[in-house]
This record gives sequence, C-alpha cells and structure tokens, in this order.
Amino acid sequence: MNESTERDTALTTAIGSSASAAALAGKPIYLETKDLVVGYDGVPLISDVNIQLHAGEILTLIGPNGAGKSTILKSIVGYLDSLGGAVYISGRPVGELSAHELSLELSVMLTERMRTELLTCADIVET
Repeated sequence: MNESTERDTALTTAIGSSASAAALAGKPIYLETKDLVVGYDGVPLISDVNIQLHAGEILTLIGPNGAGKSTILKSIVGYLDSLGGAVYISGRPVGELSAHELSLELSVMLTERMRTELLTCADIVET
C-alpha cells in the first residue's frame, strides 16, 4: 500500500456522522462535496471526497497528522482551490457565493497562525 492509499484509507474509515438516517429523513442536504480532489500546487493528495451533510448534522474528520483533514476543510470553504470536483452549500456551488453570502452560511477556525504582517487592516477585520 503506498503513502497516498494509506492516507485515503485512514480518512475514509474515519468519516462519521452524529445523526441516524431516520432522523435525517426529509431534511435537506446542507453541505455536499462531489468527487472533490484536494492538494497543493496541482498535485492531488486526496481524491473522490464525497460528503453529504444535512442541516443539524455534525461531521467529524479524524486521521493522523498529514492525512489531509485540513486540506479538505480548506478546499471546502475556498481557502484553497480544489483540483477537481464540486462543493455545494444549500445546493449552490460555493464558487457562486460571494464572500458575504459564504460568511452567513459557515465559519471556520483553523489552528494555524495567520500571518497578519501580510494583511491589510481591512483583511484582518474581514477575517
């Protein structure tokens, strides 16, 4: 098994949901990824990320350091361009949402320190 396959397997087996299928029946899909491919500098690290998250549902990504959890999250919210596939929020492609619309739908707090010396005052306030 190569490193990429091991990484994909670690994440694939660790995606879990907090709600039963019966409890979600009839609820609309809030966030969805279809065949999402994520990576850096055009190099795919994880492919075929398919998630369907309903309103009120909690999704947990668990995996070892370097498995790609943050890369998936950054690609979903648009901090990092995906290399393929699609991300939808309330049925709308994320790329069609303005920054303001996206901020009303979700928020993300990453553990990395922001390099504020590279940001303007307006950037910091918007963040």
